[in-house]
Amino acid sequence: MAQGAHGTSPTQDTAPTKLAQPKGIAKKKKAPKDASFVVWTREEYVPDGWHSYQPGETTIDSVHSTLYDANKRAKILFYEDNPWGLSVEEQDEEAWEVEETTDEFGCASYSVSPPDSETWAVTVAMVPKK
Repeated sequence: MAQGAHGTSPTQDTAPTKLAQPKGIAKKKKAPKDASFVVWTREEYVPDGWHSYQPGETTIDSVHSTLYDANKRAKILFYEDNPWGLSVEEQDEEAWEVEETTDEFGCASYSVSPPDSETWAVTVAMVPKK
């Protein structure tokens, strides 16, 4: 039988039983059981040296008791209720670079800054009860 690295046979299980968490990637934290999840939107022009700049307005869209429902609402709001009235297919045609991220609790954030237009952002924020 052929020997693998360090004299072990290829059929011998030498893999560690638990893999280490990669550096730079945070483990997901569980949100408190009594937490609420707020979905908010923001439209604003980013200072570009050409357009006049005024801070955008943050609007609370909805409050949810589960992270799943809040993330689902945020995705629908971002892609289907955007300020330009574009469908998902039309957004794909525009080839916008959408930034999709999640925080340590799994709360989703979506953001896009099309050329010559305002930035559109939708974010889920966890609000723990006191």
